Amino acid sequence: MDRRSFIKKSSSFALASSCGASLLVGCQTSPNIKTTLLKTQQNNKIIAHRTVLENDDFAILHATTVKAPIFLHQQKNGKYVALLLSCTHQKCTVSVTPDKLVCPCHGAKFDKQGTVLQGPADKNLLALELSEQGNEIIISLP
Repeated sequence: MDRRSFIKKSSSFALASSCGASLLVGCQTSPNIKTTLLKTQQNNKIIAHRTVLENDDFAILHATTVKAPIFLHQQKNGKYVALLLSCTHQKCTVSVTPDKLVCPCHGAKFDKQGTVLQGPADKNLLALELSEQGNEIIISLP
């Protein structure tokens, strides 16, 4: 291999590696955010114990039958909201920040109730039906 070919191939590899790494960053959850895997029940529901929140106002849940994570948030009024973290623009997985939910693909922003704050998304995140029974939160999956 001559010098020119070597430089061309190694430059292409370096560029591809850096692009690949930048794409992976958007899919990662912050190391400070705990995630919990829950088995989907036969009736297409998951059951989360209130302890998944452990002194936080939200938790990230993964159901065995749903590709996108679920954002479970306890609002200031004590009520819970469960949102599918799949952007309504092009289905990218939405990231959680301390004050909002952000799509790393195209920059759409949502509040913690799933309402669109900034496009390109023009629909709110999918809110999942939930109920409470004792110390359990039962979430119906789509």
